[in-house]
Amino acid sequence: ASKSRDNSRTPMQWDASQHAGFTEGEPWINLCDNAAEINVAAALSDADSVFYAYQRLIALRKTEPV
Repeated sequence: ASKSRDNSRTPMQWDASQHAGFTEGEPWINLCDNAAEINVAAALSDADSVFYAYQRLIALRKTEPV
């Protein structure tokens, strides 16, 4: 029998709007409790976010030969 993974997944948190910008409909899976603070828009506005840390690491990697 297949087990649901719904409890380990949540809708993508794009911004702090209703349903985190994921849908205008009603998602069948609840958002994380911190969706208003942790989302793509917040990461893009924070120079110290994981998104920008990865950008810096990728840029560093591109400076060295394989």
